[in-house]
Amino acid sequence: MKLSLSALFTFLSLSLFAQNPCNTDGVVVDSFSFGYSPQVVNIEPGETVVWVNIGGFHNAQGTFNSITQEPYDNPEPFSFPAISGNASGVCIGAFTFTVPGVYNYDCSVGLHAINGMVGQVIVGTGGCTDALAPNFNPDADFDDGSCLEGGCTDPFASNFNPSAGEDDGSCLYEITFRVDVYNQQGISGFARFAADINDFDGSQALMTNVGYGLNEFTILMNEGQTIEYRFEGSSGLETVPAECGVSDGMGGFNRSFTASASPEVLDIVCIDECAACQGCADAFSLNFNPVSDGAGVCNGEIVYGCTYPDAENYEASVTIDDGSCTFAFVPACPGDFNDDGLIGAGDLLGFLAVFGQSCN
Repeated sequence: MKLSLSALFTFLSLSLFAQNPCNTDGVVVDSFSFGYSPQVVNIEPGETVVWVNIGGFHNAQGTFNSITQEPYDNPEPFSFPAISGNASGVCIGAFTFTVPGVYNYDCSVGLHAINGMVGQVIVGTGGCTDALAPNFNPDADFDDGSCLEGGCTDPFASNFNPSAGEDDGSCLYEITFRVDVYNQQGISGFARFAADINDFDGSQALMTNVGYGLNEFTILMNEGQTIEYRFEGSSGLETVPAECGVSDGMGGFNRSFTASASPEVLDIVCIDECAACQGCADAFSLNFNPVSDGAGVCNGEIVYGCTYPDAENYEASVTIDDGSCTFAFVPACPGDFNDDGLIGAGDLLGFLAVFGQSCN
């Protein structure tokens, strides 16, 4: 009887790849003493693992952990009864793994598992299967728990996430804009930050007046993000000079700023101007403005003293009252209007009798 070439090839294949006691094509794991060899097997989905006992009384089971008695929770359970082996090898069993994942198993006979008779079968390629994770692996057959949490990894950012495994470009940095409205409102007054960014309507943002006409406002920006903006004071939206602005497309100019990867406090600018407001840098002057450029004219010197005209130490040249006023007559008992040494009903009746009358 003659064999065809295909039949001969099949016969040779079975002879070469099924040379084990289970007579099944697959990766052979030998069981002996207190171990499996190889202890870890890597295969592709659809491949088979064959367990052969070459000495002792063993099984292979992947249903529960024989040490902790907890379920293994393998993608698929498998189990074979214990059997005695010999040097020629005795088939314990064979299992074809079709579901990708990590399978843990052990020998549940006696204390075999606790003495190290444990094994693992890895089916397919593990990786991160979460498409939203920064380390998503589209070629992974199963999720191996390696998915990283995306987020901001820069500790200088306002939204720093210490648990983020990989930076996802979401870092936000505090940018503080500062404007001096001294040239419009003296050393007081409000300002608004007029711009739209990060779902924020900047035209509604009242800036914080921190003194001497200086107003501040802080927003969050991403690295490389650019914002065009203007300030608004008592005279409305400012007119930005061309030399420090960018075209607004309507014949005017906006201020512009591009954020870097760090928080930043911008230089003080004067509303309607490119640099700080001109002002007096003399701390003893009435119009002292510490946030100005110091190139302005100082108007008069600050003089502390008593500003109450009826006081004994009143001085017309005093500009700021320091609470030092003194008076020639100070009643020994304020409120004792009838000088009887007692503040009582008589004093109240006397007061009510003249209450409301003009002193002129």
